[in-house]
Parts: sequence; C-alpha cells; structure tokens
Amino acid sequence: MNGADDRKNGRLAEEIRKQLAAPSTRRYYQSLPAFQTEERLPDGFDDLLAQLDAAMRDRHAD
Repeated sequence: MNGADDRKNGRLAEEIRKQLAAPSTRRYYQSLPAFQTEERLPDGFDDLLAQLDAAMRDRHAD
C-alpha cells in the first residue's frame, strides 16, 4: 500500500468508530438480543476462563 491508501484506511476506520459510538447507533445495537448482557456466565464458562488464565500464565512464565 502507498501512503494515500494508508490515510484513506485510517479515515475509514475513524469514521466507523465514530458511527459505532454515536448514541443512536448504540441504542440500536443495545436493543438487539445479541448485545444483551446476561446475569451470569453460562455453565462451564468459568472453567474455560480458568483454563485460559492458566495457559496464559504458563506461556508468560517461559
């Protein structure tokens, strides 16, 4: 890529971030079921997170 393409991509990314953060967009996607928060984690998810934490600790310990 050349410099002009990099600048264009940077402006596009900035515009997308701006639109996603707009109050009207936030209200819309927060009303969708996929963006609803759950009261608690699904069964077994705590165990998966613990395994991930252990794997990350082991990786950084090396």
